[in-house]
Formats: sequence, C-alpha cells, structure tokens
Amino acid sequence: MHSDGAPPLLTPVTSTQGTAIHLAGARSPHSPGATTLCHEMAAGPASAQHFHRLGCFRCAQEAVALGVLSVHDLHNATVNLPRFLAAHRPAV
Repeated sequence: MHSDGAPPLLTPVTSTQGTAIHLAGARSPHSPGATTLCHEMAAGPASAQHFHRLGCFRCAQEAVALGVLSVHDLHNATVNLPRFLAAHRPAV
C-alpha cells in the first residue's frame, strides 16, 4: 500500500534480458507470461532503490504516459519518474 492507502499500480522488476530494472503491473508481475511496460518478459522483483541508476527509460516513459508519477517497492523506496526521465533524457 502507498502512504495514501491506495494499492500500487506498478512495481519494479527484473527482466529475462539484461540487468535493467523495469516496471510491470503490480497485480501479477511474476505470473507466467507477465511482461514489463517495454514488453520484455518479467523475471522477478527488483528494488526501486537502484532504479535511478539501472531503470528502463522506456518503462518510465510509458508509466508517466499512463499517469503514474512514482513507483514504490516493498522496502518503501520511491522513484519519482518525471525526475528520473529528466535526468536520463538522451542527448539530441
């Protein structure tokens, strides 16, 4: 639960491809066939603590487009997704 009592919409996860931390739907992120917001296969839970360094830019973009501005993990670590995107925006 979030501090406001609402259940989380997304949760940080690892994928079967690479070391990035991705975002997946919080209801069934580890069920067979679950995918991340960038369409990779979800592999297991991840900590939001390291999202600022290892987070998937595409997952963060998709989350913000859906109206999700922050993600929390079971250890109460929080990621501000618009801030993450601003800090990691690719150079043009």
